[in-house]
Amino acid sequence: MKPLEVCPTSGGQFKTGAIQIATQLHEGGVHTVLDLVRMDPSTVRRRWSVVLERTVRELQGMECIRLDDAPAPKNEIACTRSFGRSVTLMAALDILNGRYGKGTVHVASTGATNRASTWGMKQERRTPHYTTSWDDIPIARA
Repeated sequence: MKPLEVCPTSGGQFKTGAIQIATQLHEGGVHTVLDLVRMDPSTVRRRWSVVLERTVRELQGMECIRLDDAPAPKNEIACTRSFGRSVTLMAALDILNGRYGKGTVHVASTGATNRASTWGMKQERRTPHYTTSWDDIPIARA
């Protein structure tokens, strides 16, 4: 068995939480994955966390987190509770704009509307729309 190692992230930096847990495990006498598998899950939970306890239980062959436990996808952009009823993000924007004036609140992707735009997309290297616009199809002349 290989000793426990902390793996670097893609950016070359170590994850702080992983380093702390690896150091604590090492100080607690856990030097290999086999040592971790042989630990008592309740002890792991008391000393570290429920997440590490589940990891130990999974390594011991007990299923803790089923793939079916993932939450169902939401049909709304955002949902909040306001006076006991569900309010979507767009409805909330409409309410705020109705109350404080048109264009007060808007989606960031629409750009700045009330002031001179200081930022805009750079489009000088944009490719022509050969497949979507008749005007962009090149004309070959003999």
